[in-house]
Amino acid sequence: MNPQLINLVWLLSLTVVFVASEASFLLHKADILIYNDLNVGTDLTLHCKSKNNDLGVHILGYRNHFEFKFRPQFWGNTLFFCRMQWNGTSHRFDIYEQNRDIRHCNRCLWNVSLKGPCMLNYKTSNFGFGGNRKLLFSSVLVAANMNPQLINMVWLLSLTVLFVASEASFLLHKADILIYNDLNFGTKLTVHCKSKNNDLGVHILGYRNHFEFKFRPQFWGNTLFFCRMQWNGTSHRFDIYEQNRDIRHCNRCLWNVSLKGPCMLNYKTSKYDICYPWNAGS
Repeated sequence: MNPQLINLVWLLSLTVVFVASEASFLLHKADILIYNDLNVGTDLTLHCKSKNNDLGVHILGYRNHFEFKFRPQFWGNTLFFCRMQWNGTSHRFDIYEQNRDIRHCNRCLWNVSLKGPCMLNYKTSNFGFGGNRKLLFSSVLVAANMNPQLINMVWLLSLTVLFVASEASFLLHKADILIYNDLNFGTKLTVHCKSKNNDLGVHILGYRNHFEFKFRPQFWGNTLFFCRMQWNGTSHRFDIYEQNRDIRHCNRCLWNVSLKGPCMLNYKTSKYDICYPWNAGS
């Protein structure tokens, strides 16, 4: 190829990679609330996941709810599904299907009853289904004065780079994060963890209890989850998973949170001796 063509293809590749990784920020965050609307006294056990994230198991009393937040993907393929169980009954449901739900709500409220899950219809103020509507995306392609073979080559390269940008993270093992309350006996630890796109909700941990979540790190090495940790009027923030820092230490990362700060289990010494200070200014 001539130098101008090589530069054009290279520039297109970089542009597509950038769009693939960053364009989701053009979309508003989605906020999902799931309410237990079963019979009085019946607990709902809820376990929600996406392709890359495990939001953990939550047991909801009657009329209680679980909430999580995330930023939908630019490509329109975001999916969160939940296993719902009560009294020996077990069902699975796609609690957020982007093409189905994005036109109905940013803040999506679900009632789970014996009959099944129903979403709040903001037009009628009732919990019901508004039909399965198809979301249409538009795309713009700009081509210079190229011959057909060149256009085909650039298009094929674009598709290849897009595929790598969106799917290459599956080459990495899932990370499993466990956070233990190692404060004083009787002191509860309130944990609220987030990433750039996902809110894992607020969890209150008794002494020696733990919160666990799973996800697949990004291929580009920039995955970050941070947590706000509070007890007895004290509040700190800490980056509980920083990919460049942690990926060489563990896939299953165990953290003890004590009055001195957070310490990670060192698998070489079998001790919690990989300790870090709280984030500056937290």
